[in-house]
Amino acid sequence: MPQSPAPPVFFTIKQIADRHPAFTARKLRHWIFYSKERYAWRDGKRELVPGNGFDRVIVTISRRVYIDETALFEWLQTSHS
Repeated sequence: MPQSPAPPVFFTIKQIADRHPAFTARKLRHWIFYSKERYAWRDGKRELVPGNGFDRVIVTISRRVYIDETALFEWLQTSHS
């Protein structure tokens, strides 16, 4: 019988910061803020700035943000290697 993948384990920003001191709550919020593509003005022109891809690590329910711990480490390895 094939095994089903383990369900994701979600934590709040504070819980991740407490579990992994290398990640401060401030840094996690920074990654969340810049996770999606956005527009910015540069030299008087509006241009699209790509996001960092962190949106695949988070789940937002209402205003509460949860972070998938496994996806966080996968994101770190793939986007910063």
